[in-house]
Amino acid sequence: MADDTSVANHETLTLRAEFDHEARGNDTAWTIASYQSPVGESTWHATANTPTDMIETLLSSLDTDTAWTERTSAPLTERTLATVTRPLTEFGWAQTINGHHINWPAPSGETGLRLDVAAAVGATTAHSRPAWTLWGGTNAEQPTWTIEFSRHTPAVVLQDLTHSACTTPRPHNAHHHGHEGIRNHDTARRADAQSPHPEEVIPEKATTHRSKRLCVPEKAATGQWHITTTQKRSQ
Repeated sequence: MADDTSVANHETLTLRAEFDHEARGNDTAWTIASYQSPVGESTWHATANTPTDMIETLLSSLDTDTAWTERTSAPLTERTLATVTRPLTEFGWAQTINGHHINWPAPSGETGLRLDVAAAVGATTAHSRPAWTLWGGTNAEQPTWTIEFSRHTPAVVLQDLTHSACTTPRPHNAHHHGHEGIRNHDTARRADAQSPHPEEVIPEKATTHRSKRLCVPEKAATGQWHITTTQKRSQ
């Protein structure tokens, strides 16, 4: 774990989100993982150096009844593929194939989704690669930001992200760690705020459809996140 890290554990102890305050450039800033049980093995994971709104969408999606019902998805089936890409089809993102990659670039060319078929089906030569990659930038080979998912990530969660990519305009050079966007307006005015505060990204257990810190899905949040932060000791 990095010296300056915030960790959010869902109250069920089966979801974990970790934010590295020291991440810069193409470093992995966010690591999200799902587990079979509090002491079970990981079922899927994601890594990201992505705009903060994408992380908000991801964490909100994970904390809904639908996501809890469908904790994992089959690696690659027609149903999974149709569910993940339905928003892309509706918004006119054309499908292209390049070797073992299937790509859905946005009409603007500034973001897109890539499926690594070999990784998705669990090929031995590709077992360590992400199955799904949502990217922004010049192209998939030179992204400014990415969010990568292992092959068992729930299709409904991926669909929420592809829908967000279709409906939320963001420049290809969007600040990908969220050092600006992660703060709410009150926190942004604090002169001493040097790094993001995941407390303002992690969804709280909501009694209404809207949290103080972010908009949660139509179904109320199913649980609460408990956040701890470790900081580098001064020399």
